[in-house]
Amino acid sequence: MLRFVFVPAPELPRLSWCARLSRGGETVVVEHGSGVETTPAFFVEGAWDGRFGDGEPATATTMLGSGGQIMGDGACFCTTTHSKERLQSLLADNALLISNSFPYLLRAAGDSVDPNYRFYERDFMSSMNGISRACKRVPTAGGLWVRLHYGERIYVDRSLRMRTERYPEPRGFASYEDYIAGVETLLRALTDNATAPARRTRYRPLATISTGYDSPAAAVFAQHVGCTEAITFCDARAEYADVRWNPADADDSGADIARHIGIAVKTYSRSDYRRCTFPEAEFLATGNGGDDVILRAAESEFSGSMLYTGFLGDIVWDCQSDRTELSRDYAYKDPSGASLGEFRLRVGFIHVPVPLLHFTRHRDLDVISRSDEMARWRVGGDYDRPIPRRLVESRGVPRHLYGQNKKAITQPIWLPADFRDVLLPESYADLVAYWRRTAAAAGLSLQTRLRQRVSPLLTARCLPLVNRCKRTLNWQAVRVERLTGRRLLPPLNTTTPQTAASVLYGTPAGVKFHWAIDKVLPRYAATRLAPAAQAEHAA
Repeated sequence: MLRFVFVPAPELPRLSWCARLSRGGETVVVEHGSGVETTPAFFVEGAWDGRFGDGEPATATTMLGSGGQIMGDGACFCTTTHSKERLQSLLADNALLISNSFPYLLRAAGDSVDPNYRFYERDFMSSMNGISRACKRVPTAGGLWVRLHYGERIYVDRSLRMRTERYPEPRGFASYEDYIAGVETLLRALTDNATAPARRTRYRPLATISTGYDSPAAAVFAQHVGCTEAITFCDARAEYADVRWNPADADDSGADIARHIGIAVKTYSRSDYRRCTFPEAEFLATGNGGDDVILRAAESEFSGSMLYTGFLGDIVWDCQSDRTELSRDYAYKDPSGASLGEFRLRVGFIHVPVPLLHFTRHRDLDVISRSDEMARWRVGGDYDRPIPRRLVESRGVPRHLYGQNKKAITQPIWLPADFRDVLLPESYADLVAYWRRTAAAAGLSLQTRLRQRVSPLLTARCLPLVNRCKRTLNWQAVRVERLTGRRLLPPLNTTTPQTAASVLYGTPAGVKFHWAIDKVLPRYAATRLAPAAQAEHAA
């Protein structure tokens, strides 16, 4: 029977862990940060919908965070239920490494990202197309492949054979009251697990709140499990694509809403993160766009918290959605919430994206939203979410305080055409310096200069045609789905000028993931799992 051998490493990010299994061995060596809960039978960084004292994270229907459990002659490793976070594994030299951090895995393997491979971000962000359609492996500089695991349990036996299993779907819902009761029951189970007396760290609820629909609804749910504090950002992103309001009136503070529901609130500006040094790096190092970098401003509030957010409420709570079948596979249209990984592991908190907890039951929520019982809370137009409106108004919040205009606070670093518009000047300068060093080391300086010259021309002339074709295919796929009930192809994302330039033409944007990994790797230098560290330790 296998057994765990835990190796505490306080120098590592608080919630990070990396497990090493040797072929035919009898132990699973787990090196971990100070916030990982460990017992002889299991370990976890996060919470699941079961009793912590039972020690069975592998039986969870909902898992937030990650962990592992001994099961007979093998071990089971658990990812987060949804696809905003992942585990990664690497098989080499008769040993399997598995970790909740991509740079940690590379450091433990004594490997690195391939400097000539410019598709990492494309591969990681393919998870937006759904778990079954997501890219499942990426290369390393050493010629190995890292496997990517989303929304599944990973069973490994002593011979290192690996078997995966998707989490079961949560139960369905027949009415608004049924859904609210189901969410509250799940949140209570997660909270009981996260505050169990047997834990070294007990997590407190913390909400985010804005003037939109989703985060106020998440805050009301959080209050149900004892939340008394929230954070808000006072300003929205003025250039947001769906803006319908005066850009001069960009107030997105949810302070008034928080006062109505009885939650203390702290206010930040979305630009406060710019006071930090290279703040974008740890968010870009997830490979998921870096949208969530603005949360770096409120870092001091997050440690030891269960952070309730409304990420992807715009899909499952929208009254006009046509993506219900795609949601069963955790397909979504933007990567917001997916770049928190390295930040979360370092700071030490559990992310609770409330709409994602029952994302696969989108069809049920869509039927409820369109039902007669919700007519009083439907306002019409293209910004209409009756479930969160009814929930928030039930707490006495006046209708005019929230859900009036679509706003956004995230910073999509992957989206703008001019990369310099979204990075701090010092970050951009450091990225360019890194790009030049790596290009010179790879002997690509002439090629790079040539690509730079043709990049603007090809981008300007080719992208409009490519994107028109993609939009046409998307629309035809929707028409076929409405007629037959079957989706013929996944949604095709619009190609941005930056994406085209980074992948095809070798601009600095093409190595921003490599640059971010280079910035994050030093925090894992203390690992004893790396081949060099093992040799040094043995000597």
